[in-house]
Amino acid sequence: MRLEEFEELLERRGADLATWPWRRRRAARRLLGRSAAAQEAYDQARALDGWIGDAVRPVPARAGLKAQLCRIPQNHPRENDRLTVGVMLKARPWRGFCYAGSTAAMASLVAGVLVGTMQPPAGSGLAQMVDIASLVYGLPPDQGRSQ
Repeated sequence: MRLEEFEELLERRGADLATWPWRRRRAARRLLGRSAAAQEAYDQARALDGWIGDAVRPVPARAGLKAQLCRIPQNHPRENDRLTVGVMLKARPWRGFCYAGSTAAMASLVAGVLVGTMQPPAGSGLAQMVDIASLVYGLPPDQGRSQ
């Protein structure tokens, strides 16, 4: 492993080598054993990780907060727990139908574009048009051709 690669991995993954991919981890440990510059970069990354860790460490909650949160539903029951029209309208059950309709419209649009941009196979133009028309209108293939 080169020093530049090691420094890039330190920036991406941090100084905790346990979170690195195992092949990179082995190469990094070998580099740390033989390179003073790598050891210095590693020490700086560890210090930075420590500062960041101190800055984002969660503050412990005060005692009794969990009990207070659990009492909220008991102290303030919902006024209307019955299934009403208002509750049903808020749930918006028709959303699934809207998505299905949008999907069908998009599929038909894509199919139309594909069919409209397809080039007919090589050969006689009139014969091909008659064959396509016979497919579309359900005519036998030879009915529309002039002999």
